[in-house]
Amino acid sequence: MRQLDLVAALLLVLVTAALFWPVTGFDFINSDDNLYITENRVVQDGLSWQGVVWAFSSMEAANWHPLTWLSHMLDVELFGLNAGGHHLMSLVLHLLNTVLLLFFLIRTTGARWPSIFTALLFATHPLHVESVAWVAERKGILSTFFWILACQAYATYARQPALGRYLVVVFIFIAGLAAKPMLVTLPFVLLLLDYWPLERVPGPSLRDSKKRYPALSLQSALLEKIPLLLITTAACVVTWMAQAGGGSIKALDVVPLSVRATNAVNAYATYLFDTIWPMSLAALYPLTNTIQWERFLLSLLLVLSITSVVLIYAKRYRYAFTGWLWYLGTLVPVIGFVQVGAQAHADRYTYVPLIGVFIMITWGGAELLRRWRRPWRIFGLAVAVGWLGILFYQTHVHLPTWRNSILLLNQTLAVTEKNYFAHSNLGMALLDAGQAEAAAVQFHQALKWNPSYAKAINNLGVAYERLGRLEAAIDQYRAALRVQPDYTVARYNLGNLYMQRGELVEALVHYRLALRSNPKDPDILVNLGLALYQGGDTEMAVQRLREALDLNPGDSGILNNLGVVMYASGDATGAWEIFKQILTAAPDNTMALYNLGFICEKQGRLAEAAGYYDLVLRIQPENPKALSGRQRIQMKRP
Repeated sequence: MRQLDLVAALLLVLVTAALFWPVTGFDFINSDDNLYITENRVVQDGLSWQGVVWAFSSMEAANWHPLTWLSHMLDVELFGLNAGGHHLMSLVLHLLNTVLLLFFLIRTTGARWPSIFTALLFATHPLHVESVAWVAERKGILSTFFWILACQAYATYARQPALGRYLVVVFIFIAGLAAKPMLVTLPFVLLLLDYWPLERVPGPSLRDSKKRYPALSLQSALLEKIPLLLITTAACVVTWMAQAGGGSIKALDVVPLSVRATNAVNAYATYLFDTIWPMSLAALYPLTNTIQWERFLLSLLLVLSITSVVLIYAKRYRYAFTGWLWYLGTLVPVIGFVQVGAQAHADRYTYVPLIGVFIMITWGGAELLRRWRRPWRIFGLAVAVGWLGILFYQTHVHLPTWRNSILLLNQTLAVTEKNYFAHSNLGMALLDAGQAEAAAVQFHQALKWNPSYAKAINNLGVAYERLGRLEAAIDQYRAALRVQPDYTVARYNLGNLYMQRGELVEALVHYRLALRSNPKDPDILVNLGLALYQGGDTEMAVQRLREALDLNPGDSGILNNLGVVMYASGDATGAWEIFKQILTAAPDNTMALYNLGFICEKQGRLAEAAGYYDLVLRIQPENPKALSGRQRIQMKRP
C-alpha cells in the first residue's frame, strides 16, 4: 500500500469525522431506538451470556440480526444509555466503511483518484445522514462493514483461488447476514465484480497483464457462487419468517401489487434524483395507494433508458455495467415488492446501492476529463468540485434535523404531505416532553390522513389521560381495539386506566385479554399480578409475578412487588429474602430498604426498623414513607 493511499484515507477520515461529529451530541429518536435500546430490557443489561443467547434466538424487531443486537449491547456496556456514545460508535463504523471502500477500489481498479472521489461521495453524501445519525440503523452500517470486507476477501480469493480463501468469504458473508439480511444480494454483486473491476469474465482483460486476475468462464463464475446463493436462500426464508411473524409485511389487499410495482420504479428514479440534487430529505416518505401515472412513466423511461445505454456499451464501459446493475440489484430487497413498513422509499436504503452510482459518476467523469481538452477539463473539474461543495453543505444542513425527535419530525412534515406516521410520532415526542395538548393536535392530524391508524388512536387516548379526560381516554382505547382487536398496548392501557379508577373487575378483564395477545410481556404480568393481589387472590398474584420475573430475571421492580405480595400472603420469611436479594444487586434501593424496615417494625424489632428507615432517609431525605415509619417508631418507643 502506497503512502499516498494512507494519506488519502487519513484525510477522508478527518473530513468525514468533522462533518458528522455533531451526531455525538444527538439524542435517541422515538422511532425504533426505543425498540432497539431505550425500552429493550435485554439490551440495557449490556453484554452477558444470556444476552448472547437471546440475540441469536430472538426474532425481535421482526428480524434475525444477532450481531446488531450484540453491537447495541456493547454500546450499553461502554456508554450506558448516553446517546452520544451510541452515535459515536455508528460514526466510527461509517469511517471504517469509508476506508475499506477506498482501499478496495484502489486495490482492484488501480485508479487512485476515481477511488478517492467515490469514497468521498460515499462518506459525505446527504442521503447517508440517516444511516449515520439514526442509532437504530446500526444494522445497515454494521452489515456494510461485512459487505465491503467480503468484497476485499473475494478479491484476495480471485487472485489466487483456494478453498481456504473461499471459506473466508463465506464466513464474512454469514456474519454480514447476521447483522442485516440486506447482504442477500452480495453473490450477485460478486459476479458483477468478476466482470469489472476484476475482469475474470468474459473475454480478455482490458488492463495491464500484471494486474490481471485469473480468467474463468461465465459458467464457472456462476457455479462458484452456488454455496453463497444457498446461504442467501436460507437467509431469505429466515427473514420472511421473522418479518411475517412480526406483522411487518403488508398484505396485497393493503398495498396492491400495482402500487408496489409503480412505487418501485418511482423509487429507483427518486434515489437517482436525490443523489444528484438532495434538497428535500425526510425521515419518512409516506406510501399512498394512489398511482401517479405521469410520474411512473417518466421514471420508467429514465430507468429503461439508462439500462439500455449501459447494456449497449457494456463491453466498452465495464464500470458502467457493474455500477448500474449494482444499483438496480442491491435495491431489490428494499424496493417495495415485498412491502415492509409505511414508507414509499427511505434514504437509509441507499447506503450500499449508491456505491454503484458513485462508481458510474466517478469513472465516467474521469473518462470525460481524459478526452476533453484543457479548458473543458478545467470546467469539468470546477463542476465536480462545485457539486461536491453542494453535497457537503446539504449534509451539514440536514444533519442537525436528527438532533432529536421533535426537530426531525417537524422537518419531515415540512417536506412531505399527508404523513400520518410523522404526525403520530411527533405527537409521541411531544407527550414525552410533557406537552399533552400539543400532542393531541398531532394525533388528530394523523387520524385525519389515516382514520384507522390504531397507534395514533391509542396515543390520543394517552394524551387525553394525561390531560385528565379519562372518559375520552377510555373511548379512544376502545376505538383502537375496534380497529385492531389484538392491539395489546391499547388493551393494557385500558386495564391500567380502570385500575387507576378502582374498577378492579374491568381491569382484570383487560389485563387477561392483553396477556392472551402477548403472554410474554412482563409489564402485563406484573400489573395483572397487582390487580389480583388487590382483589385478594394473593396466590395467583405471586404466580403471575414469578412468571414476570422469569422473563426479566433480577428486575428490582418486579422483585419488590413480589416481596410485598408474599408478605401480604403471610410469607414474611420469603419476602425478607426477596428484599435482601434486591439489596445484594443494588444496596441503595430505597424500596427494598423501606420494606425490610417495615417487616422489622411489624415484628417488633424497632431498632432494626429504625436503622433501615435511616438508611432510606440518608439516600432520600424527604422520602415520605421512611419519614412516616420513623415517626411511628418514635411513638412506639417508651
